Amino acid sequence: MAMARKCDRCGKFYEDYIPENKDNPKYINGLSTVSINKERKFYNVDLVDLCEDCLKEFADWVNKDPEYRYVRTFDKTEDKKKEE
Repeated sequence: MAMARKCDRCGKFYEDYIPENKDNPKYINGLSTVSINKERKFYNVDLVDLCEDCLKEFADWVNKDPEYRYVRTFDKTEDKKKEE
């Protein structure tokens, strides 16, 4: 049974979109806001659920440097290519 979520940015309802077998932690489906002190210790403040569209917009904004992708979004076409 899939879990229904509501995007904290746009309000759209969606089901989880990262398969359970996707173990790479760089594939995300939400964000965690943190507070960082001067010793670089951090504390979780809140969790932010993002639908696929809002996550893609966030990833496009964060991944401005073409040499390094900070955030990887789950692209369903990647798995389809592997199946072929």
